Amino acid sequence: SSLKFIAKKEEIAVADSILKEFASRGDGSFRDAIKLFEQVAHGKTTLSDEDTSLVSESSIRALVLELFIALEKKDAQAVGKLFQRFEAQSVDIPYLHKRLLQAIHEKLLENIFAQNMRETQHLQHLLQTLSISPDPLLPLPTLPFELAALSWCLSGNESNDWSQKKEDMSKENRVEKSVVEPKVAATPTSAKVTPSVETVDITISITPQDMEQKWPKLLREVRLVNATIEALLRAARPLGISGRTATIEVFYPFHKEQLEQEKHRRTLEKVLSSMFGMQNMKATFSLGDKNARPQKKKKADDELVSNAVETLLS
Repeated sequence: SSLKFIAKKEEIAVADSILKEFASRGDGSFRDAIKLFEQVAHGKTTLSDEDTSLVSESSIRALVLELFIALEKKDAQAVGKLFQRFEAQSVDIPYLHKRLLQAIHEKLLENIFAQNMRETQHLQHLLQTLSISPDPLLPLPTLPFELAALSWCLSGNESNDWSQKKEDMSKENRVEKSVVEPKVAATPTSAKVTPSVETVDITISITPQDMEQKWPKLLREVRLVNATIEALLRAARPLGISGRTATIEVFYPFHKEQLEQEKHRRTLEKVLSSMFGMQNMKATFSLGDKNARPQKKKKADDELVSNAVETLLS
């Protein structure tokens, strides 16, 4: 193989099984496999099983888990020490970064489908914080990833602020309702009436202008779950939220049909519920006049239509 040729040329003794490990870790990219091989083999004349353990998938999974636990604890010291270890052991940090994002994404989806809104918001914020690209112009291209991880550890729990606020508001409403509506004493001519103390549903009202500002963030969050739905929504326009219902204007019958499919609509509704901190949000779609769209968006929208159609029909 080409890796064997490079090893021979560089006079590095290495077993075929180890070379196969490097090739498999390249994810089908010959360039990535070579880069990884050169990174681990730098300054060595022999590669052993101990060296290849640094790049094995099981080893990477263990490191991903260790880093994820440190991030969950917001332990900046542990995170800093882990990155020092990665550098000292020549760990493929970009690949580890990719695997970490995949692991967080999987947990995010699990919590969305389990309707665990608080944990969903927490993981969503973590995923957004760590979704940062390496900078090849820096002396340390992976430094942005490390800084993002440390920034997460040093930040507060902003992702839970709205959930906590909502919970506090519900408690306030329950207390207020019990004070305003005390129990009615029994009388000889009427049965005893005891008004129940219920949690007051929290709803919101968002204008089209405010919704336009939140639209890019919503698209990013939808893309994390389903890129096809995000492509359809990019050619749409939000009309606002009233109560628990978001109204979205689309300009193609095909888009409306696809977004109204239960699996697509439910996915969007779960993302809306997560983003606005309310359960059981609904999405409705209206068909607008595509000629009334801003001229600058038409070309981009038409490209998205083609892409979405190809994806859905493939």
